[in-house]
Amino acid sequence: MSMRIRWSGLLAGAAILAGLTAGPQLAHAQSSLPTPAERCARNNTPDVTQTVTHYGNQVGVSFPNGTNPPNGVFPGDVVKVTITGAVRIDHWGNTYGPSGATGGHEQYWKSLQGVSWPFPQLNAFSSVARWNNNPGGWVGNPMRTISLDPAFGGSCTSAPNVPVRVLYYINDPGISDNGGQWTIRTDVYRATTTCAPGFFYSGIYGCLPRPW
Repeated sequence: MSMRIRWSGLLAGAAILAGLTAGPQLAHAQSSLPTPAERCARNNTPDVTQTVTHYGNQVGVSFPNGTNPPNGVFPGDVVKVTITGAVRIDHWGNTYGPSGATGGHEQYWKSLQGVSWPFPQLNAFSSVARWNNNPGGWVGNPMRTISLDPAFGGSCTSAPNVPVRVLYYINDPGISDNGGQWTIRTDVYRATTTCAPGFFYSGIYGCLPRPW
């Protein structure tokens, strides 16, 4: 056997051994990637972010933004919200932040007779968030927007098990005399940005069919 053949055999064996060694290491590296929840908790840069202004006399805003938007949050994703600002709820200057009325103020407003609150189980004049599937409808119960905002004691929140958008409202039975605004930033940490064959990753709308 020539030295060249023997040396080639040694190289081939080394390559196979390296491949066998690297395989488990690669699998371990892939499995140790941070989850969307971990990335959110660490305040890493989100995969998608959108900021909208919700004016006090505006019925609602949404993520994704727009009129009747498509779904933009998908199973496995994690959502975090940052909401700031204040809304004036009448012409006399009564103003509330995203938490709405609390304590004695909450008791007073809810004690008024003949008032039909849009979300009676939530704080008066609070910002309200809802999951909604397009076109299927509501998913889960209404929630205070601050429950999605760590600055208010909320948390990074896992998406429902169906595609949804997030719709934001104000718990006010009459918004025509309102003023001010809330600024709402929605951050989404994707479970994946890899799409199936025939689809492409669009960012805010996730995976969409290729138009070509």
